Amino acid sequence: MFDEILTHLARRIEERVLAQISLKFAPVRNAPRNMISLLANDDNIAVAGPVLSQSDRIDEKDLIQIAKSKSQTHLLAIAIREQLSEAITDILIERGDPHVVGKLARNGGARFSEKGYKSIVAKAEGDDEISENLGLRIDIPLPLLKQLLMRATNLVRSRLLAAADQEQ
Repeated sequence: MFDEILTHLARRIEERVLAQISLKFAPVRNAPRNMISLLANDDNIAVAGPVLSQSDRIDEKDLIQIAKSKSQTHLLAIAIREQLSEAITDILIERGDPHVVGKLARNGGARFSEKGYKSIVAKAEGDDEISENLGLRIDIPLPLLKQLLMRATNLVRSRLLAAADQEQ
């Protein structure tokens, strides 16, 4: 009931206040689900961003819908979440600009499908940051790592090989 009253009131609150509410609710583990959903779906990234990047209360179905329909800044907020499923990363790779894809490649909690890995490796060509971040992932399939190394610039290739030597 509290959740319903809160979301009803939130529709009448100005965006500046909603952004503050979003910052407060984003890390709360038992935050009201409907309110979190309302905030996450807001077109204003100042309102949606904190809950998109931090809240565990957003349903996967809602995240997928937001990833399919919202702006690059919304995608960026999703890309830095602690955990991301293959279904969400597939959408982020498909729709995301190089900045979004770069953040996603750097996110150790992001899981990639086979299709997602192939797509992100293809997008990495010509982008040193994405190439290096992908090459440092421990879960990248060996054939795709080889493909990435073959396409990488000499600088990125040497950095990746040096990092591999240090880890061994």
